[in-house]
Amino acid sequence: MWSKYTMGIISEAPSSEEDLSDSGDESNVLNIASTQPFAEAAPLSLTHAVASGGAGDIVKVEEKHDSSNKSDTRRKTKQKRRLRKADTNVLSVQFNHLLKPTEMHAGDIIRCEECSVIASHLSKIKPATGETAEPLWECEFCRHHNSTDIEQSDLPKQEDVTYLVEPAPVVHGADMTGLDNSIVIFVIDISGSMSSTTSVSGTFRMPNAHKQQQRAAENFGGEQMIRDRHQSYVTRLQGVQMAVDANLDTLIKEHPTRRAALLTFNHELTYYGDGTREPLVIRGDKLDSKEDIILEAEEECKNELKPILETKQRLVERVYDLEEGGQTALGPAVVFALHLASKRRGSKIVICTDGLANRGIGNLEAANDEKSEGNVKKAAIDQGNEFYGSITDVARDKGVSISVVTMKGTTCFIPLIGQMADGSGGQVTIVDLTNIRDEFASILKQQVIASNVSATLIVHRGLYIRNPANSEIKLNKSERDIGNVTKDTEVTFEFGIRNKKELKDNFNIDLGKLNQLPFQLQVLYTAVDGSKALRVLTQLKETTEKREVAEQNAFRSVIAENHIRSTANDMMVLSEDENDNDYRSKTKYASNVVQKQRIQYINKLNADAQNNDDFNTG
Repeated sequence: MWSKYTMGIISEAPSSEEDLSDSGDESNVLNIASTQPFAEAAPLSLTHAVASGGAGDIVKVEEKHDSSNKSDTRRKTKQKRRLRKADTNVLSVQFNHLLKPTEMHAGDIIRCEECSVIASHLSKIKPATGETAEPLWECEFCRHHNSTDIEQSDLPKQEDVTYLVEPAPVVHGADMTGLDNSIVIFVIDISGSMSSTTSVSGTFRMPNAHKQQQRAAENFGGEQMIRDRHQSYVTRLQGVQMAVDANLDTLIKEHPTRRAALLTFNHELTYYGDGTREPLVIRGDKLDSKEDIILEAEEECKNELKPILETKQRLVERVYDLEEGGQTALGPAVVFALHLASKRRGSKIVICTDGLANRGIGNLEAANDEKSEGNVKKAAIDQGNEFYGSITDVARDKGVSISVVTMKGTTCFIPLIGQMADGSGGQVTIVDLTNIRDEFASILKQQVIASNVSATLIVHRGLYIRNPANSEIKLNKSERDIGNVTKDTEVTFEFGIRNKKELKDNFNIDLGKLNQLPFQLQVLYTAVDGSKALRVLTQLKETTEKREVAEQNAFRSVIAENHIRSTANDMMVLSEDENDNDYRSKTKYASNVVQKQRIQYINKLNADAQNNDDFNTG
């Protein structure tokens, strides 16, 4: 996919006069196409997809309700929501190549005073003359004349360069070895609902079946509740126990120097650490105080976790000794785990829960109670958004990913707690007990490769970047605050062409005479070692008026990626019984709702395209 790419810019005739404002000049038909090999050393790519369907194709969704009251014959109409069809003008930014090195530019960052573009290998510096006291750089994006004190030889020589913004902090001890000593914290719900059982095909033997029999005998006067060690049913907790056990084995094989820890929650928190020390129990009023929980976590940070290779056996014994019962103190558990994990960038928190947070800070009981009055529920949702949003902010800043695993048919208020994963590079997965092991494995394979990531796209003045929330806003620069990224993180931007007459009258730009247009992507991020860098990719693409040239080299997966993401967000907006508070939480979570399905769909499209040279865009 990275050896060749196509960029197309197409603005087709609008579908109606009402759509003119969104599509620009109806005569605009401009394609950017390239069959030039894409530099393999480039870690980021702007890949444009070409598909059928005009930029002006808009579906208007209007919901009308006829009043059943004869005295009120008025028709209530919701505000129209404009939805775009799959669009051709999409730039896809994939972060997996951040792992590959690129040219480290030692010079200063020189920005255009007007549009913030960074001077690149495309820039031309005019030496000082009798009329100008300093050299001038005419910005190739906006034509602004910038005074500068650099020479042409000071500019980058490559299209993809990195600027070091801040060096990595000084580290000592184990951190200097270069080994992966990040932390994986399993945060497991052991509330009463985790005892619910699910039938499974065939039979299996729980590793701790004999302990369960002994426990049943003690509790029920010798009557064994489990009559056969070979079971045909499994509790939710048992499913989680076996999944953790299996994935600890995988960690030993693939990442033996990582640290693993266990934290459980019900009406209290129990932190087992790596299983080699006596557990810490936090209960009572401390669960209502974020400060108290952080103090307890800070004290535990003094106890260094050992590599999983040394602790696996003791940790597994702790896992299989767990019993269900009590409420669900999810909020306190996340605060405690995050404070521990944030000591090492790239660490991971895996939360497994089947119930609503209803104990201590982060309580969502009122937010999910259908009997709650409107203002009470609204206040509870706002508090939940603020609490779990603050968790997300800390995770992003510290380079920690949070993943949430929950069970089918349970109530966890995913739109609220899911935002922790959405903003930290984690996953949200709704599982049944037959596939929970594989889902855990998928989560553990995802590693944060950069944190505090923001991506800024800047386009030529003849183009504009669409704002998904407001189609009337047309800017030449768009910044996305992304947070943590993994090698599978992908972000898309949609762009369009400005009105040709407006460009000619206001900026004296004739798009018809431009056979090339520049794009620049600026990615600011914090690496795993703590250093901060700015990655700048600047590319100039040739144009063509032949749509078929662009279509022949299109990547259909980019169309699918952008369309599925935008459709998921649109459907969240149009979901029934929404209100402003629900909408805020839903839109934060929408991108992760389709994550797994999206990846599967895109992989299928790529396979189809490779197997069929005649694969048609329609």
